[in-house]
Amino acid sequence: GGVIKLKIEYSILRYRPDLFIGESINVGVCFHNLENDSRDLKLIKSYHRLFSFDDELDKEFTIASLQSFKEDWESGSLFSGNATLKDFTKFFVTEFYFSKPKTVDVKQYKKYVEDTAKYYLNFSYGKSEKHNKKQKMNYVNTYLKSSGLDFKRRTSLNGNFSDKLSFDFI
Repeated sequence: GGVIKLKIEYSILRYRPDLFIGESINVGVCFHNLENDSRDLKLIKSYHRLFSFDDELDKEFTIASLQSFKEDWESGSLFSGNATLKDFTKFFVTEFYFSKPKTVDVKQYKKYVEDTAKYYLNFSYGKSEKHNKKQKMNYVNTYLKSSGLDFKRRTSLNGNFSDKLSFDFI
């Protein structure tokens, strides 16, 4: 038999203080294992980064809100009628919002959750916990492969002026 793949949905939780300016910061990643209904919401490790991004945020209320989002998703209590990630993520508006959920096939759920959280929440991890460049490139490589996209890795091209241009991915 082949390797069993798990179908996982995920969505990035972002904070955007002003709709028209458009700047945002990743504050969490929400996961749903469709095979066994496991749910996880990984939040930023350091709230300092969020409060530096918007120094007008009410710290206590913001932390309580993010923890509430996490508890609601993982327990299914508040939004129990909304079993899918798509249903759950459509309720968040204005400052906190989710990206459109994506579906991927993975071999190991917990490893995927940890790797994806580290990738999207990279700047909130301490230096010793962050992915290094090689780990980031491996994550992107795995994502591109699972997406079925045609790509090349570590490719060089000759420019118009006999210069050599190097790319991690094309």
